[in-house]
Amino acid sequence: MFDDAKSFFSYQRERFDLIVTEPSNPWVSGTAGLFTREFYAQVSRFLTDRGVLTQWMQLYELEDALFLSVLAALDGAFEAYRIYLVGDADVVIVASPRGPLPEPDWSVASTPEVRAFTAGVPEIRPAHMDALLMFDESVVRPLLTKGIAANSDFRPILDLGAERARFDRAFAAGVFSFAASPFDLTRLLRRASRPPVPHTAVPARGPISLVHSERGAWLRDAVRSGGASPPEAFPEWRDALIHLQTFLVLSQGDTQLGSWETWGQGFSKAATELHWGITGWVDPAFYRTVRGFVDRANAPAEAHAVVDLHEAVASFDWNGAANAADVLVEPVASGERWMQPATLLDVAVLAYLETGQANAARAAFEALAPATARDPKHLRLRVLDALIEEAATRP
Repeated sequence: MFDDAKSFFSYQRERFDLIVTEPSNPWVSGTAGLFTREFYAQVSRFLTDRGVLTQWMQLYELEDALFLSVLAALDGAFEAYRIYLVGDADVVIVASPRGPLPEPDWSVASTPEVRAFTAGVPEIRPAHMDALLMFDESVVRPLLTKGIAANSDFRPILDLGAERARFDRAFAAGVFSFAASPFDLTRLLRRASRPPVPHTAVPARGPISLVHSERGAWLRDAVRSGGASPPEAFPEWRDALIHLQTFLVLSQGDTQLGSWETWGQGFSKAATELHWGITGWVDPAFYRTVRGFVDRANAPAEAHAVVDLHEAVASFDWNGAANAADVLVEPVASGERWMQPATLLDVAVLAYLETGQANAARAAFEALAPATARDPKHLRLRVLDALIEEAATRP
């Protein structure tokens, strides 16, 4: 049966366990109407008590503000939702109108039916699917409650803005950052562990979070084995291994030959790539080597703090992370490059919020945000700002 989605749900009385919508790009005439408050409210009535809506949307030819207007529309009708990266710049929204979404059972990827459907590509494993999560409603809801305008039939924000975004070749960079960043806000806020797993073949090149997670797994395996050739499809991974191995060799000595700021950047890069895709765990051998070196070489407080910050955040040690942030925020905000300002901003704000220091989180945000080169409308900045405001007004 072929019918217009809005027309179909205007007369249909049946309820469904799953509704899948895969509309065209919203700049195509009429498509933006499938991302409105009214459509989501209508669709939610045709889902069973445990029913789920899934909807495709692209991040290319789009802006953060337009995507946010869609989330605001969705949030009015769905109690819980998650956003997954499923391509180079394509996402899928998975939403439940009633009650929380259950944790996904990714073992379905190993069933004979799925394996037959995906024949010809490497096996899709649970860890691959887990890497695709970008964020859920808990991350963005504090921002949405601040009066973000929802896309609506009566206020067609997406319809009016999509063509301009396409003409400008816009890209929703802030939304994409939730896939491209090594720091998983959703899992960090929930203190949800994602343990390390052995490297396996990457089944798809597009999703950057999946590729980087597998690169991290490959690096951990390669360091333990003393080195390995990168997968044929990813020769660039060798550069990450060379950097990591060089860093570890230099950390066997007693003296830092160059700038400690440069060392801090090198450590941050090595630690990030080695631990990409995992939360709640750190490589003990890596940190033993690094801590031994900074102690022997009489490293300055900032170098110690960079190490402390990375290890503490990865271990959910928010007090330790906040103490490290106390040392780093001011020098990095003033131009010293101990680590990337955007990275420090993300983890410092979280650390301060998790330790009940809303004022310190605000101060760190105001100091570091200008140094990140992120647009003020960048979704990640707006989310952090909203989380701080929510904490500041909490009794």
